[in-house]
Amino acid sequence: MTQTIENVLGRFPLRVSITDNCNLSCVFCSNEGLGADRNQVSIQPEDFRYLVTTLRNHGLNHISLSGGDPTAHPAAREMVEIANESEIPQRFYHTNGILLGRDGLADALEQFTKIGVSLHTTDSARYSQITGGRPAHYDKVMAGLKSLGEKGLGQKVEVKHVTVKGMNDDPESLRGTLDLCAQYGFKFKFLNFEAIHAGQVGLVQDAEVIRQRVRDLGAVHLPEQGEVFRGQDSYLPIQWFGYKGTKGVVIDVGCGRTEVCRSCHDSNEIYVTPKLSIKPCKMSSHEIPLKEAIDRRDEGALVGSIMESRAFLRKQPGLGKTYWGQR
Repeated sequence: MTQTIENVLGRFPLRVSITDNCNLSCVFCSNEGLGADRNQVSIQPEDFRYLVTTLRNHGLNHISLSGGDPTAHPAAREMVEIANESEIPQRFYHTNGILLGRDGLADALEQFTKIGVSLHTTDSARYSQITGGRPAHYDKVMAGLKSLGEKGLGQKVEVKHVTVKGMNDDPESLRGTLDLCAQYGFKFKFLNFEAIHAGQVGLVQDAEVIRQRVRDLGAVHLPEQGEVFRGQDSYLPIQWFGYKGTKGVVIDVGCGRTEVCRSCHDSNEIYVTPKLSIKPCKMSSHEIPLKEAIDRRDEGALVGSIMESRAFLRKQPGLGKTYWGQR
């Protein structure tokens, strides 16, 4: 089937990293493969509005705001309000949760479909080890999660736990996240760590090990939830589980593997960097600039860049790589 911009935008999420500002330094953070530079760039609200409005007019169905950390954007609430005003049906927010209490942000996010909070552990000391955050940061995240739960937003909240071998992949660490989610009705999301450089390959835990440990803790596999990933069925990185009245997933991203790279163009999101370029593949340094098209308000060029990014993924640029920085 020939792809059109409408079926691409109707199927694949647009994930926009609205800032490279972040107040943590997680051991597994890749900065989306953009290098070590941080705390330099934030997308201007007027550029974001044009991007979102234009693509919504072409059928965009799902937008995600991420970073850095999107709460650290100088106009964090305005960016959320722009997404709300677009009336894109699915609106996701990905944050470490530390600054959720700023400027009425949590209230604006009540209109979002999902709020993903990266926690990775319910132990304060391990939190500091994994994220570089202080105990005060951990306390703010936990207080924010409690507030979201008590507001009745549990089903909109997804607690993320990236499993790093020897740090937070043991049964007790997994149990902590599961029990927190069960307490407030949050969804859980366990992801396998992807190595950024060669020295981290030994920290990658096999997703099947995590799946088995989750089962051993009493989680029940829920295949009836549907495990086709973004409409394709040749690569299935996702399995659903139920646990004490709530549910969640274990995801095996698997970049670099043959079956993953073969299916990526048919499952991967459209990722826009803080410098307003599309970075189609995590494992590749290739970027497709959008800034000039947005400055000119050139709708045709913007749409063409989206389609170019899907064609690039068909080349399987990450095939055979075992870590993000591999060239």
